Amino acid sequence: MIDKKLIYSKIGVMAVLITKAKLASIIFENIYICKEFPSFNVFAVVIFIYIKIDNSIYLFIPLPKILVMGRTITVKERILDTASRLFYYQGFNSTGINQIIAEAGVAIGSLYKHYSSKNDLLYQYLKQQDGLYFANLNDYLKEEKKPLQKLLKLVDYRIKIQKEADCSGCHFIKINAEIGRQDKQVAQLVMDHKQRQRDFINEIISEIATAQNLPMEKHSLANTIFLMIEGAIVSTSIHGNTNDLKAVKKAINQLF
Repeated sequence: MIDKKLIYSKIGVMAVLITKAKLASIIFENIYICKEFPSFNVFAVVIFIYIKIDNSIYLFIPLPKILVMGRTITVKERILDTASRLFYYQGFNSTGINQIIAEAGVAIGSLYKHYSSKNDLLYQYLKQQDGLYFANLNDYLKEEKKPLQKLLKLVDYRIKIQKEADCSGCHFIKINAEIGRQDKQVAQLVMDHKQRQRDFINEIISEIATAQNLPMEKHSLANTIFLMIEGAIVSTSIHGNTNDLKAVKKAINQLF
């Protein structure tokens, strides 16, 4: 199954290879660690040291961290990463605690040690996504000085995200569609995230206004562009392509 070169040692290891599609466990005799990952979409390897007692009995010692593309993450991070993937691609309501612990390779006690409930996991998932969205956005735009080009590149950033996620939509819109405002803490986080996106656009429009006349009142223009982008994101998840986001980019060019 694995045809990559391996480093051999005297200790035994069980490597749990986690792919986007499945969880597969393989026991290697006398393998210390895989130098390279197998060719199919593996994004994590959970390592268990084991001691061979006889020909059929093994004592497994799970390590507290896993190797993810050259770095280690904690059990807490592994649980959140697993839940985040399932909530986004499978849906919050369709994902149960048992599936999360099974795919994360942890005991149920480990999950509840770090997260008080499934809704707590949901909140932490969205909080993480909020931070990642704006950190990556700022990095994506850091070289762009012209405000109009920054606005157009903002749309490119949303296109990039959707292409990387197989046009699966917005994390926050999807959760809102599933649970609405049932969880007040989660609902507030969703609203805050969308307001930050709106404010970000408003700041760019303010920059553009210092250099040229605007086709309409500043806040109305920012709100219009925000709603165009958000609608195009929903359309992306429906149609499985980014055509409407590209259409938004063309419309912005025509506005200015």
